[in-house]
Amino acid sequence: MLRTVRNFGLALLLGGCFQAEFSVEILSPSEGRTTTTISMSRAVYDQMTRGGGPDSRFCDLGEISITDTDAICVLTKQTALSELTLGYPYFSDPIPITQLNNETYRITIPIELLTTMAPDDFSLDDPNSHAIVTELFKGVRLTVVIKGVEILTTNMQLNDDQTTASFGVDVPVLMLQGDELPLELTATISID
Repeated sequence: MLRTVRNFGLALLLGGCFQAEFSVEILSPSEGRTTTTISMSRAVYDQMTRGGGPDSRFCDLGEISITDTDAICVLTKQTALSELTLGYPYFSDPIPITQLNNETYRITIPIELLTTMAPDDFSLDDPNSHAIVTELFKGVRLTVVIKGVEILTTNMQLNDDQTTASFGVDVPVLMLQGDELPLELTATISID
């Protein structure tokens, strides 16, 4: 996880809009897919990739599209449910997935997984750090999306056709008010 923080550290510190969406989908009783979509301004992308350092390779495992204003990296991994992780390749712990019956699954994502995306070199006990965090990470947002044929129950925001549940949080809120967030994000989904 520290590799993730370091790789995105420059993008975060440069400010500007930086968005990361982590999508989870159960495809069958044995297989799932995660898709990580990272969006940033073209100026931030150009800064990250200048000089050929480790930040320049952040999308080596995915597909990148670059316009005059934006850079979007999409990383997708299809694998066995027991090996499904949030945010491939940035998280290594499998997502807790419970099969309730042949067609129904419960996905549980501990909120602390998202807090590991936030840099760990800030002492949040220091009141000055709160202002620094708020300013440095303004516009930086993380979103978790769970998809299914039908979302049966969730503590996340449900779309109108009940096929997608999502939860988004700005990094300053995650870092400074994390104890006010739910302990876990859950969705019970039908795959048939």
